[in-house]
Amino acid sequence: MPETPVPVNNAKKVIAIARQCLDRLEKILGTSLNMFYAEQERFNETYSCPGADSMDPFDCGQLGEAGLPPVTFVAPRLLTRPSNEQSSTRRSSEPSETTALLPNPMFATQSVRNARAATLLPMEQVQQENSVVCKRYQRLIQRTRDPAVKENLRLELQRRLVDNLTMARAKQAEYLRQLKEQEKRTADMAWRKLQGAGECATPEDRERRELFTRILQYEDQHEWPPDLQSLVESHPKGLKAARHLVMHILGDAKHPLSQWLAKERTGLQMKMAQAMDAMGSGVVAKDGSKGEAALCSEVVSVVRTAVLMLGLAFESLRSDEMWDVCYGVLEDHFIWPLWPQLLGILRLQNSQAEQRVAVVMGQLSQKTPKEMHVPPLFWQHHQNVLEETIHMLRTVPRLSPSQKIRVLVYVVRLICMDPASPEGIQDKPLGADDLVPTLSYVLVQSAVPQLYSECLALEQVLDSRYMLGEEGYCLTSILMALKYLESLS
Repeated sequence: MPETPVPVNNAKKVIAIARQCLDRLEKILGTSLNMFYAEQERFNETYSCPGADSMDPFDCGQLGEAGLPPVTFVAPRLLTRPSNEQSSTRRSSEPSETTALLPNPMFATQSVRNARAATLLPMEQVQQENSVVCKRYQRLIQRTRDPAVKENLRLELQRRLVDNLTMARAKQAEYLRQLKEQEKRTADMAWRKLQGAGECATPEDRERRELFTRILQYEDQHEWPPDLQSLVESHPKGLKAARHLVMHILGDAKHPLSQWLAKERTGLQMKMAQAMDAMGSGVVAKDGSKGEAALCSEVVSVVRTAVLMLGLAFESLRSDEMWDVCYGVLEDHFIWPLWPQLLGILRLQNSQAEQRVAVVMGQLSQKTPKEMHVPPLFWQHHQNVLEETIHMLRTVPRLSPSQKIRVLVYVVRLICMDPASPEGIQDKPLGADDLVPTLSYVLVQSAVPQLYSECLALEQVLDSRYMLGEEGYCLTSILMALKYLESLS
C-alpha cells in the first residue's frame, strides 16, 4: 500500500468513478452477501438434525464428583401421573418429535459453543475476515487527510471484500462437495455394518440403515462433553461409563436415535390411546388380542433396534454386559412411559379372567396354609417367609418392568430355598406339586388380581434373553399358579 497519493490527471473523474464503486459495494454488501449468509443458514439447517433446536426443561441439581449426574434413578419407583397443569404445560411447550427421550444435564452448552467455534464454515470465516479488514481500512482512512488517498483506500477495500467473497463461494462449493462425499462414505459404511449383522433384507431393515447412517454422521460432526469423554476414555469397558454414554445419547434432543425413539414412542402412545378408547366404548374387535400382541411386538422391536444401533455405532457397547446396560436404560425411559397404557389394554382384554381370579382370591382369603396344601415347612417353622413374599408381591404394580421381574424371581427363589439351611438350599428340591400351592397361597393373600395382567404383559414385552433363563421359569411358575386360581372359579 503506497503511503503517498497516486498522481491522477483528472481527479473529478476518478472521484465520480469511486462514488459509483461505493454505490455498487453497498448493493453487494446489502444484498449478495446477506443472501449468501442466508443461504449458509439454510445449509446449516439442511445438514444438521432437523427440528431439534429445543430441549426439555431440566433442573440439573447437584452433579457427581466428576461433573456427571449421579445414576440414582434406575427406574421410577411409583407409577404416578403428572397433574393436569403440568401435563398441559408440557404439551404446549414441547413438540412431540423434537424432545429428548430423557433430560440431559451432560450436554454442556459451553462444550457445544467451543466445538462450533472450532469448526467455522467458509461463509462464517469470510464474514469474520471482512469485519477485520473493514476495521483496519477504516482506521487508515481516518488517519489519512488527502482525499485522493482516502478514495484509493476505499477502492482497495472494495476489491478486498469482493475477492474474499468470491474465494469464500469457491470454498463453500468445495466444502459442500466434500460433505456429500463423506455422507456417501458413511452410508456405505452403515450398509456394510448392517450387512455384517444380517439386518438388510426388509423395508424395516432399510429404515434401520438410514437411521444408522444419520447416527454415524451425527457422531462424526459432534463431540462429547469433556466429562463424558474423560470417563469413557478412562473406563472404556466400565458399566458406569456405558450407562452415562447411553443416557447422554437419549438426553440429546438433536441426536438421531433420541429423535427416532421419541417419534416411535409418540406413535405407540397414539395407537394405544385409540385402542383403549375403542375398548372403553365397547367396540372390541374380534382380533383384539392380535392387536394388543402387535403393539407389544412393536415395543419390543423398537427397543431391539435401539440396542442394535448402539452396539453398531459404539464398539464398547457390543458385549453381553453392555447389552444389559443399554436394555436397562432403554427400558426405564422408553417402555416405562408406555406401561400404563399397555397394561390398561391388557387388563381390558383380560378383564373377565382377572375378575375370576379376584373372586377366587376373595373366597380363599380366610384359608390357612394347611388348607391350601402349603408344605408344613413354611407354616410350622418359617411363617416369616410367606409374609415376606406376600409383601413383595403387593409392591409389583408400583415397579418398572425390570423391577417387576426381579421381584417375581426373588419370590420364587425365597420359596424354593430353605431358610434353615446356611446355604439356603433345600435337601429335597421343591417340586411343582408343592411350588404351585405355595405360590397360590401367597398370591391369594396378596389380594392383587392385577398380577394376572401384569405377568401377561411382562411375558410379551420382556426380551427373549430374559424369558429363556431363570426369569422365564419364575414368570411361568407364577402364571401357572394364577391360571390354577382362575380354574377354581
